[in-house]
Amino acid sequence: MTNLSESSQYNTWEPQGWRLILPNIPPNTLSQNLSKTVSETRPFHLNLTGTILPTIGFTIERLNHIFKYREITGRIDYGAWTTTFIIDEKLDSYTSMFKWLQFIDANQSDQDRHSKREYLTDGYLSILSNYRIQTNLFKFINLSPTRLGQVNLDYSRGEMVISSDITFEYDYIKLIEN
Repeated sequence: MTNLSESSQYNTWEPQGWRLILPNIPPNTLSQNLSKTVSETRPFHLNLTGTILPTIGFTIERLNHIFKYREITGRIDYGAWTTTFIIDEKLDSYTSMFKWLQFIDANQSDQDRHSKREYLTDGYLSILSNYRIQTNLFKFINLSPTRLGQVNLDYSRGEMVISSDITFEYDYIKLIEN
């Protein structure tokens, strides 16, 4: 069984209060350093500097002007999720996300088309208190990256934390009650 609290990453930067946990990231997408430490019981973690929970809503199909009500039909629409993660000093977290995108691209162009299940994983957004105790857990079902942001390798501002944005698509979100 996967222990979501045990990190496989030796990231020296302190997590702010949010962590993305990816228990089943495709193994061939991990950087060389991380492939030695990530396992079924020690999932891959991305420490986040910030995140905004995505937009969730219904599409209004029809507006009845006579009785002044809206008819809401269809399923819930989940917007893309963009978050900012901390990049460790060896760039392993960035390299792994980059290789995951390349893996998806390569598998979509293959003639035999690998199953989407090979590059989708469930992801967990863990929200931590000031005491590093998990207060909330959101589960993103069938998560996959769609865009990896730029990395500013500039030290002129005196900041040592390197970060990047990443955008994910997913099927839906579950709130896991504590």
